[in-house]
Amino acid sequence: MKSKFDRSIRSAAEAAAEALDRICEAASASSTSSTVASLDIDELAASTAMDVITSFGFGVRTNAVERLGAKIVQQQRQNGNEKTPPIPAPLVPGAEDTVELLRHAAEAAELYVIEPWRGWFPFNQSSVVKQGMESMRRVRECITSVLEAAREAEAEKKEVGKNEEETIFSRLSAVAPKIAALDPAGKEDAAAVLTREAGLLYFAGIDTSSHTLAYTLSLLAAHPRVAKLVEEELDAAGLLATAANGGNPRRLEFADLSKSALPYLNAVLAESMRVLPVASGGTARTVGREGFELAVPDWEAPSPSSPPAMRTVRFPEGVDLWVPLFVLHNARSIWGDDAAEFKPERFLDPSAPFVSAANGGEEGEPTAGSSDAPRRFMPFSLGARDCVGQGLARTALVAELIVLFGRFRFAVDKEKMKGSLVAEEDGGLGKTVFAREAITLTLQIMGGIWLEVEQRVKKGEVGKVAEE
Repeated sequence: MKSKFDRSIRSAAEAAAEALDRICEAASASSTSSTVASLDIDELAASTAMDVITSFGFGVRTNAVERLGAKIVQQQRQNGNEKTPPIPAPLVPGAEDTVELLRHAAEAAELYVIEPWRGWFPFNQSSVVKQGMESMRRVRECITSVLEAAREAEAEKKEVGKNEEETIFSRLSAVAPKIAALDPAGKEDAAAVLTREAGLLYFAGIDTSSHTLAYTLSLLAAHPRVAKLVEEELDAAGLLATAANGGNPRRLEFADLSKSALPYLNAVLAESMRVLPVASGGTARTVGREGFELAVPDWEAPSPSSPPAMRTVRFPEGVDLWVPLFVLHNARSIWGDDAAEFKPERFLDPSAPFVSAANGGEEGEPTAGSSDAPRRFMPFSLGARDCVGQGLARTALVAELIVLFGRFRFAVDKEKMKGSLVAEEDGGLGKTVFAREAITLTLQIMGGIWLEVEQRVKKGEVGKVAEE
């Protein structure tokens, strides 16, 4: 994991930071009234996720972040006299539109799955099917380009005798023929299996990772107290850009990602996934043998000040249960009256009922699997069918937060977001922004997540400190 981190996760995070540097510098050069850049941070996060998954899983690097950064700089300068930089050619030709196409395909899939159940307006199912099939066809073309590049890269390594550790691609290539042989109808060959499994990595990984990173940076931008504590923790670790270090914090190392190294930053990420779980729709399970009984509160309490009476419900074998994670993660009955608040400290208290050090985890590790532990926090689901990519996701998210937040300040662009993430009256999540909240295949903010971004240390400031 460490060597893959060095050449994939860290390099993608650094590329995102370099892109933000160029975007901020272009914004400063193009404006006399502002030194900050405004951008949809979710878009940058999605390109970063694309780079991480491709490099980590397939051993080839894309430059989705660099290309996006160049496009944004061009847009900033289109009305000025500055010469716009060229957009670099894609490192994996044919895969450069993967992020956009995946989101179009996800939108089509959401319409196909959900809209037929909405009976209050006409629905043309055939048009949605056609839209979804066309989107998926183009996504498959992108995935094919990645697979071809991965094959070429492996062949080159073998030719020069370079021994590399296994990638997801090499493992899938080995088992794909065996999986295809299990198809009784014989409709899939090894290539089709490989394309399908590779596509799942992108479908499951890009939107989820990008939204989580964007939500976390947005919540930090909206909560100065929390942001200050993260700054202090990063500064103590030498990972914060300051005038004293010339705007160049030390390079991120694999050991920096642990909860013991940066406990508060990890608590911030956990709290972000609690408040805004991207898999908000939750997960479904079928009740096993013999069923089970569960004590649940009545629908209505006798009065606001009195707890509801409890009743026992029996779930027989074969019943399908749906666990909506957004409800679970935001229930006041579980998290307390401050459930709507962004409060990372709740994940620093090992005695809290929703936190456990079970299964050998570090102190403060979110509950994950012991039979007698409470299951109230499950951003990646739990059990045998939990998220297979959660290790990669957690590692990448922490690394990206360290690098980006360590080098830039973030603020909510209230004009483009039409409000704040904080409701002034109660300290909770802003009603104006989250009126655009939508649960499709993932929880997302329609119209993007617009933040104002500023370098913590500008080039001119470094010179001033040196003179002093």
